[in-house]
Amino acid sequence: MLRPGDGAPRPVTLIPGDGIGPLVTGAVQQVMEAMHGSVFFERYDVHGDMSKVPDEVIDSIRKNKVCLKGGLATPLGGCVNSLNVQLRKELDLYASFVNCFNLPGLSTRHDNVDIVVIRENTEGEYSGLEHEVVPGVVESLKVITKFYSERIAKYAFEYAYLNNRKKVTPNLYGNLVANTAAGIAGGTGVMPGGNVGADHAEFEQGASAGNVGSGKIVEQKTANPVALLLSSAMLRHLLFPSFADWLETAVKKVISEGKYRTKDLGGDSPTQEVVDAVSDNMVGRRLARRGGKGSARPQTAYEYATFKLLNVLRNQIEGQITSMLHTTTDLINQPTAQDVCMLGQEPDETVIAIWKLGLAK
Repeated sequence: MLRPGDGAPRPVTLIPGDGIGPLVTGAVQQVMEAMHGSVFFERYDVHGDMSKVPDEVIDSIRKNKVCLKGGLATPLGGCVNSLNVQLRKELDLYASFVNCFNLPGLSTRHDNVDIVVIRENTEGEYSGLEHEVVPGVVESLKVITKFYSERIAKYAFEYAYLNNRKKVTPNLYGNLVANTAAGIAGGTGVMPGGNVGADHAEFEQGASAGNVGSGKIVEQKTANPVALLLSSAMLRHLLFPSFADWLETAVKKVISEGKYRTKDLGGDSPTQEVVDAVSDNMVGRRLARRGGKGSARPQTAYEYATFKLLNVLRNQIEGQITSMLHTTTDLINQPTAQDVCMLGQEPDETVIAIWKLGLAK
């Protein structure tokens, strides 16, 4: 993993998946573009009816350390292994986490819900050890080991400690708990989550129910993108906390205002309207910070180049953001390499290349 604040764009493996997967992962890509986040995606088309996850996909995740994934459908019947489980076991993504909480402005039966469900991802029924004893009688082995049990318990307590949570409750069948908790806090369409291990992390919709969606939702393009947008708090995992906060704030504001919501949240907006609203909200906040008005996009090549450059430098010298913003007005005119030095750092090849790329746009 690269060091925090080094300014380097982060590669992320992208698996759109099946059903609504391409629609909601496309939403994430659009929002990342709107915020000019220092993330680029390596896309791989993987589908649940494949016999295995292609080796090049596994290699990409091993290299990038982080994956954003839509749901992969698991075919029913026959000797078929879920590719979702295969990915977790191959990369030892032993801990599943789902954050179930009330979104401001979204009416639910229960208030003040804030639960993080953590479950073991590779043992128990996920062992996948089944056989037919006699015709019509199938035996499934539920394997549980001391090492894996202690590992997931340690992860849960460490998570609680680091995130200032006061109570940890061990449970069986965490998948059922996660889906139930999601149901009382607004539905599976708004619950972020992921799967993590010692070396890799995969971010996806938190609750498994509905992560592929129905044919009707796919056809009408009305899938709720909120869960995956909030799961893109992977930006925090990638050491971009300010971008993560920016994205989460924009999503919560759109939901709170209530004008753009998908059907499962009581609205009638298609996916694209919700995504556009989040993107516009993020761009609006960006312009407000700069005191700008009018079009959301930078208006000149120099302005665009400067904005891209400031994104890089903001991650390089997080503690000097204030002084950098004071310099923005001068840079918007016609920045030079000397102007770059004014921000407190000699212009290395990466910075100059990004600045030139902005001018080329």
